[in-house]
Amino acid sequence: KNPDEITDRLLYIIKIITISFIAYLILAFVFVIIGISTIGFHHGRLWGDFLGFGHSFAIYLSYYLLLLIGLKYFMNTNIIPLEYKIYEKLVNFLILIFSMLIILQINKTALISLTLAILTFVIIGFFLGIKINLFEKIHTSLKFSRKELFKKTALFASLIILILLIIANYDSITIFINETINRVMLRFSTFTTLNSRTVLWEYFIEYWYDNLTITKILFGSGIDSSREVAFMLSAMLAGDIRMFSSPLVHVHNLYLEMFYDYGLVALLYFGSIIYILLDNIKLILSKTNNNIKLFSLLSLSIITFFLLFSLTEILRIPIAIILFSMLGFLESIKWSLIKNQEKI
Repeated sequence: KNPDEITDRLLYIIKIITISFIAYLILAFVFVIIGISTIGFHHGRLWGDFLGFGHSFAIYLSYYLLLLIGLKYFMNTNIIPLEYKIYEKLVNFLILIFSMLIILQINKTALISLTLAILTFVIIGFFLGIKINLFEKIHTSLKFSRKELFKKTALFASLIILILLIIANYDSITIFINETINRVMLRFSTFTTLNSRTVLWEYFIEYWYDNLTITKILFGSGIDSSREVAFMLSAMLAGDIRMFSSPLVHVHNLYLEMFYDYGLVALLYFGSIIYILLDNIKLILSKTNNNIKLFSLLSLSIITFFLLFSLTEILRIPIAIILFSMLGFLESIKWSLIKNQEKI
């Protein structure tokens, strides 16, 4: 009914999201320890099957990371009760962990798309006056309650233990960091996957054009028909010019896949996303309060990641559910904030 209630509800949702992610990480760690799930490096990239993430968990985590960064901005730019300060720290922890996992999986398209999405968020946010406080103010008072003293002692002890562990395993940690840097540099030093995909796209578009009819323009060639064509063409290329070591099961491009399979009907899928994108731009440029601009900017950044990453990715149902759930969540926040602003 008013902005304060919206803030309270958002803080409660942030609490649930934070606890859920922490619980997930703990469960994932336990599952790996007891042998139900596995995680490790495969061809220089972090792979795992813990709790359903599979080999492409960098995509999931990229969406989650953008959401957490937006929530971090919200908590930094609004006055929040002291009881929620712990969740702000947990959000910082999750941002760090998710960033490390995304980097270690070394998905080039995800890393590039995520970097551009974060830059979009930070740069536009800066010009809008939405700035993040990376460091909290240091209190100079030496008077602490017993509870505060216990917390500060526990934090200090944890830091000492962490420093001692780093010193004890300095060589191993140094080797791991160097290997990770080398893996990332090696992945970005070669563009064989991009070259092979552009060749496939060229042959795919040519095949599409040669078999195009009015019916296919309107309604497409049918569900998963693009995957059949991608498999057939890549199998031919693998046999003729050794472009592929094995046939590909999809075309590695969401736009080609959707419009080939569904024709202009695919506009229904992209139309809602583009509509929200344009609405976000309109709100960012309008004279409205910073919270509306903040969540519009967050939505814009998530869509930016989606549009860029889809250039080399296909429709994955779990990822689509995450995308539309996030956009719906952000739309409901924007709607509530706008309605309350209209009342004022």
